[in-house]
Amino acid sequence: MLGYLPRELAKYLAPLLDSGYIECEGFVSALPKRPLDVVPIQLNCKKTLNGEMSFDDQQRFESLLKNTLVAVEDGKMHPPSSTRYQKNFLLMIEDVLNSHAHLFTEEEKSLLATFSSLSDDSQRLFIRLYTRKGPWFRISSISYPEISDPLVAIEELQVAGFVYSLSYSNEPFCYEMKEVLHLLPVSEMREILVAELPKEGINISRRQELINILSSAYEEGKCPVLPKLVLKRIGTCVRISTAADEVLWRVLRLFFLNGEQDLSAFLLVDLGLVKFPDYVCRVSHQIFRDRRDLLEYEEAIHVAQTMDESLDDNNMEIVARCINVSENQIRTIIEETPLNSDSPPAFFSCFSASWVYSKVLTLGVSVYERERRYEDAIGLLKGLLSRITSDSGRGYWTLRLSVDLEHMGRLNESLLVAEEGVLDKWVRAGSKMALQRRVLRLCKPPRRWKTPNYAESIKRIIKEVNIMGRPLICEVGAKNVFYGYDGKLCGVEQLALQYYAEEGGGWRGIHSESGIWMTIFGLLMWDVLFADIPDVFRSKFQVAPLDLDTDDFYEVRKSLIETQLKRIHEGMAEEILISSWELHHGTSCRGVRWDSHSPSDLRAAVSCIGGRCLASLCRHLALDYRNWSSGMPDLLLWRFHGDNTNKTGGGGGGGEAKLVEVKGPRDQLSEQQRAWMLLLMDCGFDAEVCKVSPAPKDQ
Repeated sequence: MLGYLPRELAKYLAPLLDSGYIECEGFVSALPKRPLDVVPIQLNCKKTLNGEMSFDDQQRFESLLKNTLVAVEDGKMHPPSSTRYQKNFLLMIEDVLNSHAHLFTEEEKSLLATFSSLSDDSQRLFIRLYTRKGPWFRISSISYPEISDPLVAIEELQVAGFVYSLSYSNEPFCYEMKEVLHLLPVSEMREILVAELPKEGINISRRQELINILSSAYEEGKCPVLPKLVLKRIGTCVRISTAADEVLWRVLRLFFLNGEQDLSAFLLVDLGLVKFPDYVCRVSHQIFRDRRDLLEYEEAIHVAQTMDESLDDNNMEIVARCINVSENQIRTIIEETPLNSDSPPAFFSCFSASWVYSKVLTLGVSVYERERRYEDAIGLLKGLLSRITSDSGRGYWTLRLSVDLEHMGRLNESLLVAEEGVLDKWVRAGSKMALQRRVLRLCKPPRRWKTPNYAESIKRIIKEVNIMGRPLICEVGAKNVFYGYDGKLCGVEQLALQYYAEEGGGWRGIHSESGIWMTIFGLLMWDVLFADIPDVFRSKFQVAPLDLDTDDFYEVRKSLIETQLKRIHEGMAEEILISSWELHHGTSCRGVRWDSHSPSDLRAAVSCIGGRCLASLCRHLALDYRNWSSGMPDLLLWRFHGDNTNKTGGGGGGGEAKLVEVKGPRDQLSEQQRAWMLLLMDCGFDAEVCKVSPAPKDQ
């Protein structure tokens, strides 16, 4: 594969090909001079539908063709560059300095300004090294076609403070030995080992073991000449300086506002592999009030990363230190925050140190519970609940506190915590359901004589259907595998789909759990999601507004949301869905899975669900996306009525839908699943549980 067509061209050419308006052949028209240069190609396009187009198709064809030709001419005038990454990098630095200048020291600003004044070669080389796995790089192996003289570029970068260099000399070695050893191939490390430490693991051939032995020997003084031996073989090498690394880590974090995206996001967009939605970035509040807030947040992220790594390595000593640091820091930060401070939008809270530390402590609760240290877990949970009063995590914390108190035999306190949790406005969905059920179980006389008013509601019977299947594997802890109606092996969900398609009443459907619902919500509410709202879009690489997981999402868009829900309720959902699919297909949006669900299935589902139920469901997601975006039933089923069944889209004769949670032998509904089933019943959905049991051996 040579690569990808320019994005602006592909945007118009693809619909022409997909709709069958044209046929296209291409070939390379000339060979590039350098390996990474753009490959010139020629495309020959031929119209395939002559005189067979409707008026609308003809209009669409002419519009797409015109835009395609404009894109071709524009491409000739502005050819793509192999150094686009350089422009993107400079754009990122400029954007961050314009938006967050108050968060950088004068030294950091000076360093970033210096980068912009470096030669093209130096800028390109630095970016190349920064995006490679290091930390050290042999100068002899640095070669890029767009960089004319790497040695001159390295010298300029070193003078400007962006890289360190290391070479064979008599100067003291002050770097991490393991990092430098990674530059040596296994064969050369073995040569050094045999020559200097003949008794140390002669038969060792694994890279990491060799690195560990050699670095340990150096640290213990057994091989003091190791730096010279290594550097003699690798020659001069360079690495990104600590100052440059730290300031650019900060720039990346402020630009993307998360730890998942990096410079590759630019590349994916440039290649046309990823497209982000169109929206307006309108800033009215700073995410970080001052540098102190930012540094506290960065330190909290470091603690959280250390916690994750230590849990993976089962290093419980470091885990305990992370928990203690987080507990002390969150206490200090909240105590020092003035009550009358100018509060930023609530959805900025995830960029605060206290929010990050609360996630570390939540992990700490799980660690203590796993070790049966319930008193320690209770201490963490009480601290979280007393200090963080506005967070959806309160549901989980309250539930775990009630459970852990019961483990300690403190039943009255456990009941009181559960009762208070039920009344907490931040306790929702599955957590609230679990607490209500705990109250009913614990409030027997003489603890309580009055039954809560929600008792009947949560005790409602959820319809169940029982089916049997011939199992291949049906063991505790193993995934249930059955023989399907077609004789092929399948899971319980596929078996249930086959049952509903045949004996269960001719239903069509899919196994997607929450996936299809998030896709439907995203398509129906696209214009709401990407509406022009202050502060919710801070970079061009977002797939959702920053406030989607908060109460602010509904509150600031109430009029927009209710208007859209009214249209859905009145039966316009299918029209909205089709329009959204055609306008935005392939554009990244949180929850929308373009490749998982066909437009015909989505149209059929929306048509059969009906406007009233669909509007009610979308309202709940808009009100509380975080708590209701998971745990939905496994299956969405639909079928059309009468002779007008339309299996490729909407049903002219009307239809119906059913939601089914499938459970294998010994499986039970989780609290979140139970909450969903009762909510769906309240919304008017036909919802049921399908229990799959192994057939008796004689059947």
